[in-house]
Amino acid sequence: GLGTYRIKYTATDGSGNSTVKYRNINLQDTSIPVITLIGSSSINHEVMTTYSDQGATAYDNNDGDLTSSIVTVNNVNDTTTGTYQITYNVVDSSGNNAVEVIRNVIVEDTTAPTLTLQGDASYTLNVGKQVPDTYTEPGWLVSDNYSQPENITVEVDYFKSATTTSITGQPVSEITKLMSQQPENGLGIYRIKYTASDEAGNVATSLFRTVHLEDS
Repeated sequence: GLGTYRIKYTATDGSGNSTVKYRNINLQDTSIPVITLIGSSSINHEVMTTYSDQGATAYDNNDGDLTSSIVTVNNVNDTTTGTYQITYNVVDSSGNNAVEVIRNVIVEDTTAPTLTLQGDASYTLNVGKQVPDTYTEPGWLVSDNYSQPENITVEVDYFKSATTTSITGQPVSEITKLMSQQPENGLGIYRIKYTASDEAGNVATSLFRTVHLEDS
């Protein structure tokens, strides 16, 4: 084991005369323990889900397994996006400190919002009556694992179903007005496209509503 040892040397001549010399040997442990991460040193983790750290192991040339002595500082907040550090430290019985090991945990939002249309998926409006039908947008509902509803952007666009060219400059609620102003162009089937995106830029699958303008 560690400590100070004394070695005795004795020399004796033929007449029986002896000389004794001593050598002191100090056995010291100056080697530091080694910490090894379990898993990656950088982890991407989905916000609003529980983070469970994989931990680390530690070994020392004199003390052996020091895993149970590792001091871990884990400040990961899995409910808030950001980059967090987890530190691991250990010291052996001789006071040798291991090199601190760090794991970076990137808490991020990669989940798209949920978009649900209110009302029906299809409407037929008769705009040829004395009092034409009008279109009123039924609206939509949005939710997200992280962003508040008021921070979710919903883009609404519409176009003739036979084309993919958007009709710009007119809100959806004025589809029937567009028809009444341009009757030769207004009749037909319109598709309204709804797209939701959260603060992290995650985009929900677009939803569509069909509005059929007819003159009957």
